[in-house]
Amino acid sequence: MEEFEHKVKAGRASLTEEDEVGQVIHDWGVREAFVTSLHHFWERQLNERMKVKKYEESDVFSFLKAEGISQGVRADHVKADGQCS
Repeated sequence: MEEFEHKVKAGRASLTEEDEVGQVIHDWGVREAFVTSLHHFWERQLNERMKVKKYEESDVFSFLKAEGISQGVRADHVKADGQCS
């Protein structure tokens, strides 16, 4: 991500992609903001379910396993843009 940021600052890349007539067809900044919002939602939901005030990643898996919730998608398989590998 840092490399992409440098390319944007240097004018060699853009946060948006446009079609041949200049219509924005994809906005990477919006996508990143959405993923960040989704992560914060996840933290708030887990805080509520775990009955804690501060989200601690180290406590999440043991709590979810105790609740009978399987991992499904592993965190190390989720890329920075929110897509699964």
